[in-house]
Amino acid sequence: MSITTSPFILHGIVDLAIGVPLWIAPKKTWRFVGYNGPVDELGNRLLASAFLAIGLASLWGHKGTAQELKLFIQFKVIWSFLAIFAFIVTMIQTANRPGIRNPRGDEYEPLLLWTGLLVFILFNVMWNCILWKSG
Repeated sequence: MSITTSPFILHGIVDLAIGVPLWIAPKKTWRFVGYNGPVDELGNRLLASAFLAIGLASLWGHKGTAQELKLFIQFKVIWSFLAIFAFIVTMIQTANRPGIRNPRGDEYEPLLLWTGLLVFILFNVMWNCILWKSG
């Protein structure tokens, strides 16, 4: 069984590109992408920590054995599926509210929700294809 490692490198770079600025300056990062609502700095740094951990693991572990890579891909499939599910549930729960607000009253930006959903769908499809091809 042969597993290509370039998706691991791509995923690591994307995760670091998101995680580093989100960890260092959560408010500025969200302002940069057009979100002007309230920002939970701790929650965002915890999210950034997940991105950084997975990204660094992708970059450092991309030369693992086929069995190690397959296990890591299974983790990525589960992680991306749960993220997709979280986006969909949030979109459903906020769909009928004026200004698209969460239960605390914070405003969500629909474009950011759709962009995040699309990114996780693309990664989930990629990881599932690699997992399927690996046997």
